[in-house]
Amino acid sequence: MGDDEESAPVSLNCYDISGGWAARLSDSIVGKHIEGIWHTGLVVHGYEYFWGGEIGVMRPGRTPFGAPTKSYKLGSTFVPKELVDDYVNGLRPQYTPQTYSLLSNNCNNFTNELNLFLTGNSNPPEIMTQADEIMNTDAGRAFKPFILKMEADMKKQLAASNTGFMPPSPLFVPPAPAAAASMSTASAQQHSDKNPLLSVKGAVEPATIMIKALKNSQLSAEDKDAFVHLNNFFPPTSSPIRMTQPPHQSVYALFDKMISWPAEDLFYVLFIFRMLIVVPPVAHYYTSHEGDPLKALIEKTVSHMDRKIKIMGLELTSNIFATREGEFYMLVPERLDRVLNLILPLLGSTDTGVKQAASSLVYNYSISLDGKDAKATAAARRCATAVAESLATAALDASSERLVMSLCQITKSHPPIAGSLAENAELQAHLFDCPPDSPVQSQVTQLLTTLNAS
Repeated sequence: MGDDEESAPVSLNCYDISGGWAARLSDSIVGKHIEGIWHTGLVVHGYEYFWGGEIGVMRPGRTPFGAPTKSYKLGSTFVPKELVDDYVNGLRPQYTPQTYSLLSNNCNNFTNELNLFLTGNSNPPEIMTQADEIMNTDAGRAFKPFILKMEADMKKQLAASNTGFMPPSPLFVPPAPAAAASMSTASAQQHSDKNPLLSVKGAVEPATIMIKALKNSQLSAEDKDAFVHLNNFFPPTSSPIRMTQPPHQSVYALFDKMISWPAEDLFYVLFIFRMLIVVPPVAHYYTSHEGDPLKALIEKTVSHMDRKIKIMGLELTSNIFATREGEFYMLVPERLDRVLNLILPLLGSTDTGVKQAASSLVYNYSISLDGKDAKATAAARRCATAVAESLATAALDASSERLVMSLCQITKSHPPIAGSLAENAELQAHLFDCPPDSPVQSQVTQLLTTLNAS
C-alpha cells in the first residue's frame, strides 16, 4: 500500500440484547456483574457487517438490532471496501444458519475474524469470553439445555422467515420483573365486575431451574418432584387467570417452604408465586391459611431494599386482587392499613419500575374501596391524597396513567373526596396543563370533569 493512501477507521458496535436485564440482575443470578449480553457488528467504510444466520451488510443504525449500546474503536485499516466485501463473501460458506451456535460460533466470532483481517487485532476480551464466563457458573450450566433449545427454535424461526437473520436473542432469557409491560386485566370469569391490574406473564420452567440451581442444598427429593408438578401445571399457551383447577398438593407444600426463605432469596419464587395466586384454589388456600403466610411475605418483600424483590412483591400483592377471596383478604382493615403504609410512599419513588408497580396496586385498591363504610372511605381518602401529591409533580404521560386511573375511580366512587381535591389548586393547574397529545389526556379530562362537578 502507498503511504499516501488513506486508512479507514474500524469500530465495533455492541448491542445489549438482554434489554438491560444483565446489568440489573446478573449479580444475583450468575454471581458476578455482567454489563450486557452482547451482539456485535463491525463497522468500516460506512457499513456494518454482522452475522445472525446469514451475513448482513447494512448502514450502521439500520440493522435489526437498533441503536448500539456502546462502541469500541478497534483501529484502522488500509483494506479498501471492495476487498473487504470480497473477504466477507469468502466467509459466507463458513458462517451459515447451520453453523450458527449461541455458545461457540456466534456473531462475535464473525466480527472477531473480520477484525483480525482488517486490523490484526482481536475483539475486546469482555466480548469474546462472555459465553464461557457465564457457562462456567452454576446458573449457566443449569440453563444450558434451554440455551440449546433456544438455538434450535431460532433456527426454525429463521427457516420460516424471509429475513435471512436470526431474531435478536440473548444467551439466556431468565424471567425479569416488568411492572409496566406485563400488566393485564383479570379474566371476567374470576372478577366479573372489576378489572384489577395483574402481572401474569413469564415462563415458569426457567424460573424453577434457577431456584433449583441456587437453592439445591435446601431442597428435598419431594421438593424436586413438586417442581415437576409445578411445571406441568402451567400450560405454555394458557394464561393463569383462566385456570380453575388446583395444582398438585405437593406444590402447596413446596411454596409453604419457599416463601419462608429470606426475602433476598425470593426473586424466582415470587416470579412464579405471583402467577399461582391468581388461580382460585390457590388464592383460597393462602388467604384462608391459619398462619397467614401472605402477610409476612408481603411485608418483607415490599419493604425490601432490592428493587427487583420489591417489584415482585408489589406485583404479587396486586395479583391477590384477581379473585373475590383475594379482594376480601386485602380489605381486612388491619391488613389494609399495613399495606397502605408500605405502598403509598412508593408513589413518589424515582425508580419508574417501583412507582409503576405501586401505582398498579393502588389502582386495584381504588376499584375495591367503593363501599360506603367509614373505614373504606378513610382508606380511599389516604390513597387519593397520596396519588394527588405524586400526580401534581409527575409528567402527564404514560408513566402516570395508573395514577390518573386511580384518582378517576376514587373520585367517582367518593364524591366528598372529589370535593376536597377540587380545592387543590396545584393539582388542578397541573391537570389543566396536560398536553393535548398526552396518552392520558382523555383520562385527565374525565378527572377534571368529575372534580369540577363536585
